[in-house]
Amino acid sequence: PGDLALAGGDDIELAAYLEVPLTSFRQPSAEIGAEVVATLMSRIGGDRDGVKQVVLKPELIVRRSSG
Repeated sequence: PGDLALAGGDDIELAAYLEVPLTSFRQPSAEIGAEVVATLMSRIGGDRDGVKQVVLKPELIVRRSSG
């Protein structure tokens, strides 16, 4: 067990309650939703500037699965 670390990618509620709690990262869901709505409203309003890149920071939740 000391030679292996494991991490998940969604921080589902169950991750904290496993026999060995799973290290995971949490996506900023509210910010993602707000960005999607803002982009959609902008497009509906006629904005056609093309592709927009948005970078949001996930949160790392360190638990026992990663030592």
